Amino acid sequence: MSYPYWSLLCAILIPYLITFYTAYLRKKQLGKIDLKHPRQQYAQLEGQGARAVAAQSNAWHRCL
Repeated sequence: MSYPYWSLLCAILIPYLITFYTAYLRKKQLGKIDLKHPRQQYAQLEGQGARAVAAQSNAWHRCL
């Protein structure tokens, strides 16, 4: 695989990796992951969790 393909693969995987990290922080800070009201739960995050949500949002917008 050439360098451009590896770069494209990394760019595609970054949002998914950040999503897993954000889920970990939601569980750590709030005790559970609420799949019925995720946006309300994202709003409750503070510090590192809030920054991870912002990074996740940026990564999805850059990917699309």
